Amino acid sequence: MRPGLLSYVGRRLVTSAMLLLLLTFITFSLLKMAPGSPERLLLGTRPATPANLASIRQDFHLNEPFWSQYWQWLTGVLHLQFGQSITTLAPIRQMLGQAVGVSVEIALLGAVVAVIGGLLLGVLAAVYQESPFDRSLVVMSIFGVSSPAFVTGIVLILIFSVELNWLPAYGTGAGGMDTVSHLVLPGLALGLSAMALVVKITRTTMVRELASDYVTFARARGASRMRATVVYALRNALIPIVTSAGLVFSYLIVGAVLIEVVFTLPGLGTMLVTGVTSHDIPVVQAVTLTIGMVVIGINLVTDIAYLLLDPRVQPGRTAS
Repeated sequence: MRPGLLSYVGRRLVTSAMLLLLLTFITFSLLKMAPGSPERLLLGTRPATPANLASIRQDFHLNEPFWSQYWQWLTGVLHLQFGQSITTLAPIRQMLGQAVGVSVEIALLGAVVAVIGGLLLGVLAAVYQESPFDRSLVVMSIFGVSSPAFVTGIVLILIFSVELNWLPAYGTGAGGMDTVSHLVLPGLALGLSAMALVVKITRTTMVRELASDYVTFARARGASRMRATVVYALRNALIPIVTSAGLVFSYLIVGAVLIEVVFTLPGLGTMLVTGVTSHDIPVVQAVTLTIGMVVIGINLVTDIAYLLLDPRVQPGRTAS
């Protein structure tokens, strides 16, 4: 094992833990920053009777000092207890369990489209650089990066659902292949927007690697164009591509929020938007914390993966 690797991983874990702790504090403070009385916000649609107000103060420890309230809430979060929704009175833990599954399915589909499609098209654009194919792909990538995922989703609905009537436009289906058909358009919309970024990064990196001396020497020694491109150039090009993967996957998580609303999918995004519009602070806290934890975890894994892929990089000198 490389010297200093374990200590570096340990430092990154400590840093991520501190970020998570800061995130919990900011998330908990949403209740205090929200306009109006916390008791009335947490009442939801229930009448503001003295008995209900007293029950709310007791359940949420509102009569205690701020730090005591935060500690009580943080202790519950560490045990995966987020309380209950003030609008539906359902346990938030159960709501999260159902919503996370939908969001993960969409994100995975989007990741497959973005990574596989982006790598393939980026490599082809670099191999045939300055060709009409390359120029067309660069222009399409610019439009793809500039276009939000929800706009791409609306265009796909108009084409494949309204005009061609090939795929459903909303909902999760009844299970099996029906569910798969319902998730194709959301995953494709999310993946296409992220794929444009992967194409640009892959093309730029591959153009530089293909012009390197070691690729020229490999071709001079008889290596085929395919072998020089895949075995030599692509192998080294993957290092910065993996580094940018954290940005891509973070984009997929955040982009899924709007995609789920467009396609009426009961995921974390729909749960967050519903919580915000109904002033359901406990739900907003839980979803915000969950998404933040996922993004921090992705960045941690990406940073460590970059360190493992490139043995030339010394621990502690990687780009965050």
